[in-house]
Amino acid sequence: MADRFTLKKKERLCSKILLDDLFKNGKSFFTYPMKFVYLESENPLEYPAKVAFSVPKKRFKKAVDRNLLRRRMKEAYRLNKYVLYHKAEVAGKYIVMLIIYSDNKALTFQQIEKGMVKGLCRFVKMLENK
Repeated sequence: MADRFTLKKKERLCSKILLDDLFKNGKSFFTYPMKFVYLESENPLEYPAKVAFSVPKKRFKKAVDRNLLRRRMKEAYRLNKYVLYHKAEVAGKYIVMLIIYSDNKALTFQQIEKGMVKGLCRFVKMLENK
């Protein structure tokens, strides 16, 4: 776990096939200020979880604002993903996840990180209950 606090290209969800499957069959829950859409993958992945981040253009017209929020979400995930990775590895599951920012105003990094931690903890509890 030497590279615990990184977010490599292979950890990001880029596959069109996986994204389509996620939108068709995925489940979701909301933890302020983000919506988590997830799917347990049957195919073994290189990492326990693949994740993508989205900020809607409808709420944030300027690309600068969308990119700022996306960077904040990625950083919050990168620093806290070890909780999810540990539980997924123990359970032997592979997760595909999309995190969508859903507030109307740009929040600070601390607020986004707090929501990310709550969302990841909630997801881990759901993994434990299955």
